Amino acid sequence: MNMQKHKLDILVFAPYSGIIEHAIPEALTLEAMDEIANIHYVGCNGIYKDLCLTMSAHGKKYNSSQAEKDAICKKCQQAKEAIQQKFNFNYYNLEDFLTEQIPDDFFKNIENIFDFSIEDLPLGKISLYEVILENKKNSLDFDTEEKAYYETSFKNVLITFFASKKMFEQINPDRVVMYNTLYSTNNTVYQYALNRHVNSYVMHAGMNWENRLNTMILAKDTTFQYEDILLDTWTKFQDHPIDKEYARMITKHFEHILNSKSAFNYSVKVNDGFKFYDHFPKAKDKKIFLATLSSLDERLAYNLVGQRNIIEGELFKSQIDWISWLIEYFKLHNDWYLIIRVHPREFPNKRYKNISDNAKLLKSKFINLPNNITINWPDEKISIYNLATETDVLLNSHSSSSLDFLFLGLPVVVYDKDILTFPIDLHYSGCTEESYKLAIQKALQDSWSFQNIYKLYKWMNYKLNLSVFDLSDGLRSFFDEKTLIEKILYKIFYKYYLKYRLRFIRKIKRDENKIQMLLLHSLNTRIDTIEANSNDDDELVRKEFTYFKNKYSNLYSGTKLGNKISG
Repeated sequence: MNMQKHKLDILVFAPYSGIIEHAIPEALTLEAMDEIANIHYVGCNGIYKDLCLTMSAHGKKYNSSQAEKDAICKKCQQAKEAIQQKFNFNYYNLEDFLTEQIPDDFFKNIENIFDFSIEDLPLGKISLYEVILENKKNSLDFDTEEKAYYETSFKNVLITFFASKKMFEQINPDRVVMYNTLYSTNNTVYQYALNRHVNSYVMHAGMNWENRLNTMILAKDTTFQYEDILLDTWTKFQDHPIDKEYARMITKHFEHILNSKSAFNYSVKVNDGFKFYDHFPKAKDKKIFLATLSSLDERLAYNLVGQRNIIEGELFKSQIDWISWLIEYFKLHNDWYLIIRVHPREFPNKRYKNISDNAKLLKSKFINLPNNITINWPDEKISIYNLATETDVLLNSHSSSSLDFLFLGLPVVVYDKDILTFPIDLHYSGCTEESYKLAIQKALQDSWSFQNIYKLYKWMNYKLNLSVFDLSDGLRSFFDEKTLIEKILYKIFYKYYLKYRLRFIRKIKRDENKIQMLLLHSLNTRIDTIEANSNDDDELVRKEFTYFKNKYSNLYSGTKLGNKISG
């Protein structure tokens, strides 16, 4: 590879070392750049003492005791120290760039936080992200506690902004790198870099739930631009070959979801003893449709913090409009049965313990339904895979349930390509009322198809494998499940255990050149570093699905889906 003589100066905004699931893969990815760049790694020495992401990741809230928050802060400092000893970067703390303390009355004199901006940066809006997500808001109507949390977030954002001014002046970076640009403090640095015309790169764990921490998304701008680029270049790579190892990892990804192993999997674990028609007796002898909703707070947050202007489709302006239309449509089809599944994130779950604003709205909306329509609420604790056993067609707006059903060979109908993060060619679709009706009828007529599975594997190979960097040769078994003794050591001797485990990490080699190429030439994603090829993997995918079918044969035995798969 032809290297430049002058090294890049890369500013890394990384104040949350205590989230080691992010911080360790991040540092390992940065180490791959050391031949081409000076890494300026900016951490934190406790300045976000009122609340920070590390504290939130460990279950603390803005109104937790200061002693509890200080204990997390101490562990974060220990993790930062371990990273500094392991990796040879230029290290700074945010405090180094704050030449003077921000006076308390600075905050008190701001009348309207929401509209507050400095240098064309909407800091008031940027500060909303975590507040909206953690409280599952679909509006800015905050109660007293939510308002106090917002003010805490805003203070952190202001601190970050003032530090950024000196940080950029002193380091004068060629590139800026951070883990997830959506977090309010990170977004502040991202927006500041954008205003200074400095290319930013976002890091994020890969999307395969089986090995996500062993892979890394590294892409220009934000994860949303990354998603858009994948969609734009999909046709070029849609026939790219899948190797055997990658095919197995795709299968493992869906097994992980089926067993609900992660806090990011909102659906409950599949229940082998679930009796579909005991729960939905009125669905017997009918064609069964499942309509899956998405949570609204995430979309509101993305819009408000200025990283994505998410719109609904032309046909339906909101999910409520869509569901209202479906209810009226299904009234005309007594031989059809519709299950409306409210997104599990709307109710208390492994990550967020409260009920969302949207769930309260839905509860008031779904009353006096026809006999052939029912609601599946999250508190019924039914896995979406249990619903799939008898479902004929999935009706979806933009939730990831599309992928789960395509993996099982079932048809999926969507109503507008502009709101999707998946290729439209995987689905049946219609953007007018008549074409949408025809798409529903066509999907029902076509029924189960192996082609749905095959196309899904191709897309997942592209997204889960080709577009992410492989860190596994460096991380080795760092994130493997700990033994009981290791868990005890981790809890009691955190600092020393972490330093000990980091000794076994090695510099990555497999994707080192591709990471360097991406940063040197300001490329968009890993996709830009590889050549598209073509190959028919039909037989490989058939073998993978046969493996899955056989492993979970008890789940699908005697069901409608099981009969279709066997047939």
